[in-house]
Amino acid sequence: MIDKLQKLEVPEALVHWVFNFLSNRPQCVRVGDIKSPVLVSNTGAPQGCVLSPFLYTLYTNDCRSVDPSTEFVTFSDDTAMLALLSDFASYQSYLSSVVRFSSKKNLHLNVSKTKEMCIDFHRNRTVISPIVINGEPVEQVDSFMYLGVMLDDKLSFKEHVTAVQKNYQQRLYVLRKLRAFYVDPLLLLCLYRSIIESLLIYCSICYYTALSVKNRNRILKNSHVSAKIIGLPIPKLSEIINHAILKKARAAATESDHPLSTFFHVLPSQRRYRCIKCKTSRYSRSFVPVAIRMLNAK
Repeated sequence: MIDKLQKLEVPEALVHWVFNFLSNRPQCVRVGDIKSPVLVSNTGAPQGCVLSPFLYTLYTNDCRSVDPSTEFVTFSDDTAMLALLSDFASYQSYLSSVVRFSSKKNLHLNVSKTKEMCIDFHRNRTVISPIVINGEPVEQVDSFMYLGVMLDDKLSFKEHVTAVQKNYQQRLYVLRKLRAFYVDPLLLLCLYRSIIESLLIYCSICYYTALSVKNRNRILKNSHVSAKIIGLPIPKLSEIINHAILKKARAAATESDHPLSTFFHVLPSQRRYRCIKCKTSRYSRSFVPVAIRMLNAK
């Protein structure tokens, strides 16, 4: 870690501070009046510390793909590898390089928590043998939860909508009970915005436009049910989500360092953006084409 900070030309005083922060950390476990022996640790970073995710990102920032068919995505210590399986050799080669990198950096890959999912829209799906890491086969799944969103191998987000509905019903029970105790509607509205609306719109700009009409209505009708219980008008979910999509679209169109900035090209009139040609309805309902159409409609 210290070598990496020095290579990044971090000020020497800050390097010494980080070294002192990570070295000789005493730790023990206490249960009631019983206390374990003190153990001095010189590896890893303190769990729960604000600085730990940032140091981990710096420590692993040179694990990148040079092949355009593969992509390495990280969020703190949660890592996902995306690959175009038309070039399986590159995929396997890059995976091997990631395993070697982790071994070199003394990072343990938890194979039991690692999942492989193949997104294939064909009717006759290609059977792919599972990858192997350190002699252990990686489990192949049809869906999995990533950063709070349930992804499936068809990108229909049907399972995510079902999971949101289940959590919504549990939180709606709290709202119903408080209403039965004649809690002030303004307090109920505040509670709705805090624990229910936040659930319904979480990551909605990523999947909302790709939903089928049926699944979209399942999400939208929740606000109507909540409004009846609260007894006050509440903002429409569709308006909140569309506003969030427009906000993200403007950021992508105006910030040159935004990952999606290359998709937004201003026409010579300087009033509209060039629309993307979509060969499938699935692509036309994804975020970028929808965002461009919404910007042009304003």
